[in-house]
Amino acid sequence: MNREETSSSRQDESMPTPTTGQTSANTGTKSQTRPRRRKRRTMTTQFKLFLGFITAITPIVVAWLSYQANLPKPTPVPVNTLAPVSSLTPLFTEMPATFTETPSATIDPTVTTFPSSTNTATPTAVPTETTTLLPQPKLIVLLQANKTSGRAPLAVKLDARESYLTDYDGQRYVCRNGTCHYIWKVYANGQQIGKSATGSGGTFDYRFARKGIYTVTVWICRGQDERDCGGSGIQILVN
Repeated sequence: MNREETSSSRQDESMPTPTTGQTSANTGTKSQTRPRRRKRRTMTTQFKLFLGFITAITPIVVAWLSYQANLPKPTPVPVNTLAPVSSLTPLFTEMPATFTETPSATIDPTVTTFPSSTNTATPTAVPTETTTLLPQPKLIVLLQANKTSGRAPLAVKLDARESYLTDYDGQRYVCRNGTCHYIWKVYANGQQIGKSATGSGGTFDYRFARKGIYTVTVWICRGQDERDCGGSGIQILVN
């Protein structure tokens, strides 16, 4: 490469690029250059994307702003603040109690008192009913024996027919007339001997074969229903 080519190349680099329709100084011919459309196309695409993004996000922003505007506003909550107490005051203060004696009310002598009205009517006597208690029926037992002691063997006859019943009206009913029922029992040393003898005859015969002290009892009732009863006994000594 010679100096002319080097200088020509430097001149070519320093010279601005000829526009369309211009004549080159070296060649004498017009050279046409292509317009810069690629950069414009790139900028147009970015602008369209930006406009699309703005168009898409605008309804969302408007909806969010309207939702925030419709939300109820929170009411402020009062906060209780404790104020420092400057000085402590006593809750109870001792106050001197004063008592004054008031004189009792005096009776005015000019006031006249009227006597209270009294009922002078005499009460009438209320008649009371009196009930007369009649005596209850009672059976009186009269027991007799032909012997109360003797040597063994000893035969004894007992009779209770003279017993009688006094009724509530005072009338007497003698058992001899057959109105009484009899139950006879014999005891030796507190133990009953044999069985009881019952009947309406009013007499009882018993033979004591051994020595000892015996007791003969009789229980008399008016009738066999054991109503209005009474009893008695007699002691027999056998030698």
